[in-house]
Amino acid sequence: MTIRTFKQRGQAHGSLPVTIAAKINGVEVFNGAVPTLNTAYQLTGFDQEVDCLSLGDELFSWTDEATFSGTKTLEISVSNGYLVLMNTTANYPVLNVENAQNQWGFAYYNIVDDILHTNPWSDMTIGGQAQNPNATFPGQTYWLIPSGSVMTCTVNITDSRVLNVSGATGPV
Repeated sequence: MTIRTFKQRGQAHGSLPVTIAAKINGVEVFNGAVPTLNTAYQLTGFDQEVDCLSLGDELFSWTDEATFSGTKTLEISVSNGYLVLMNTTANYPVLNVENAQNQWGFAYYNIVDDILHTNPWSDMTIGGQAQNPNATFPGQTYWLIPSGSVMTCTVNITDSRVLNVSGATGPV
């Protein structure tokens, strides 16, 4: 069984260390301080078409089987500042390489009308208010979670597939 690691990236802003509690399917996977910039929060430049997978800090990670395809429920609560939630990445993405465990890419992909969609989030609420993370851009968009707020969403995950030399795909 191949284990796949998922990483949630983001950037915290505040005068104190920002703390978060993160749950996947109701199970706490992280509770503590995250790297924090002592600056006012900003979404400028983040809410546009940003596809840099390494932008922001690694906030927390979780694992699952590489063959898993489906949904998980994500919940993040924030204290002591603001959190800009960024990309969700995973190892064993769709690649034509043998060393896929050390390669990072999108946790979700879907091609619709020849457009690659990589935003894994749906059914999002922040502070009880419904959001639309898939409204305008097929890539993953960034979201501000204020202190004292809870963000919940569905994380859509595509199973990992590695391209073989002939171009055929198959599960890892």
